[in-house]
Amino acid sequence: MSKFTEFELNTIEKSWKYYNKNTKLDKNNVKIIRVCLYLRKSTEDFKDNSLKLQQNEIDKFLKFINEIYKNNYLFYYDKEDVFAEDNVSGMQGRLRPEFDKMLSFIEANPGYYGICLVYKMDRFSRKLEDTLKYITLLKSFKCVLKALDFSDNGDPTSDLLRNILGVVAQYHAQNSAYTSIKGTMKKVEENKAVGLLPLGLIQEKVLLGDFSKKGASNIVIDPNKSIIIEEIFNKYASGMNLTDLERYLKDCEYTNNDGKYLSKQQICYILSNKKYNGVYVYADPDKKRNRKYDNGVSKPSYYEMKDAFPKIIDDNLFNKVQLMLKCKSGIHERSISETEYLLSNVLICGICNKKLNGWSRPKYNGKRYFDYVCVTHKNNASVCSTKRINKLYLEEVVKKIILNIINKLFLNLKTNKDEIVYSKIDHLKNINSCVTREISQTEYKLNRILERTIFNNKLDIYENQITELENKILTLKHKLTLNENKLKAMTNKISEKLDLIDLSNLKITKLIVNLIIDKIIVSNDIITIEFKVK
Repeated sequence: MSKFTEFELNTIEKSWKYYNKNTKLDKNNVKIIRVCLYLRKSTEDFKDNSLKLQQNEIDKFLKFINEIYKNNYLFYYDKEDVFAEDNVSGMQGRLRPEFDKMLSFIEANPGYYGICLVYKMDRFSRKLEDTLKYITLLKSFKCVLKALDFSDNGDPTSDLLRNILGVVAQYHAQNSAYTSIKGTMKKVEENKAVGLLPLGLIQEKVLLGDFSKKGASNIVIDPNKSIIIEEIFNKYASGMNLTDLERYLKDCEYTNNDGKYLSKQQICYILSNKKYNGVYVYADPDKKRNRKYDNGVSKPSYYEMKDAFPKIIDDNLFNKVQLMLKCKSGIHERSISETEYLLSNVLICGICNKKLNGWSRPKYNGKRYFDYVCVTHKNNASVCSTKRINKLYLEEVVKKIILNIINKLFLNLKTNKDEIVYSKIDHLKNINSCVTREISQTEYKLNRILERTIFNNKLDIYENQITELENKILTLKHKLTLNENKLKAMTNKISEKLDLIDLSNLKITKLIVNLIIDKIIVSNDIITIEFKVK
């Protein structure tokens, strides 16, 4: 075992001086240095790099250096200072949970750990760029990386050796990944099992019950479960939807390999699985991946091999089902994507205090309805009793309230010129109400006279009076029309500023909602709106 170099000791000394808690000395004036351990076992490691072996080797190293530097330093660690990961690739950088936890703690507490100990440099990282980046990060936070297979002298030779170790580790990881891809392709070409097989396909040795044969076995059709797959494809092709198909399979007591009933999601996965048509697809571009390729190997190209599996479904039936799935998914995605939910950020359930999200629900007549529904109620209606609320109704109510608030705000900010216009508007409204009243009274008199003349046959006597009343009504109506036009023109001038706010524009309306409304509490009986500014 090699002891610390002079460069490493100087860095440890600086770290000890920087951190206040490490300034304590024991009775013999020995400086106490706290260390952290990073242990990692990857998927391809067996006994050679086990976590227990790594920790034992580090313990031997600590015992060795404590004996050498017993007059100056004491190096120790506790259980919480050990960051260990099992079955984790060193190509993932800070995506490793324990590695990220260790770096985050060191960043938050510079100098707390004087040394980060690893068994080998490739345990720390298998990417050269990550190795250099994280070593620099540790140094900036007053921590030294010490690998048992490497000593840092702080000179160009040490940098060269570290880079060589990093390149070798990266090459090893990339070569392993490439070899794994080639092995997968070879198994597929030989009709061997690769990974988990879907429902309806099974390994030959499992079907025969002969487990004496080691390694991968040929893939054959499971005679019991393949019936379920055929039923699913035939029923769906005949027009049965996923809900009815799920109910039908449950009534027939069809289950998956775990003995559970098939859900709609599982049925949809079965209908789109190309393995039932005998096709093996590698790196399918239509399949979403949760993580990026972090093994240093470029993303594998799309590879498709026909007749890699025994066919359960023929080509005609499989292609027909794929076309039906594509058409239905296209309609659903288009209806969802074209729908904008205005209040999704401010709606709160009054019972469970959870958010209300937009939800579209189809009807049997082909029409689609859009609502806001509580998250808890959607998942478990027995926990939350808040029913869904119609999207258009709720949004129209909120828009009217926003317009009223804007009107009140504008009235509070009106100028002297606006005051004159408002007074003229009020005067015209009063005149119009008087003219309307006079018209109704004149029409009443005219009707009474006409009734009297028809009853007594004395039209000649009241002819002049009738003509006067008719002319008066025409004059009053003309006056009312003129006043209404003036009133409309004045109102348009006043509302010019308000017309700039277009509530039909979703982006503007969303911005106004977020500025004015804090939250909208929805329950079955009442809707309460809380504003940010009262």
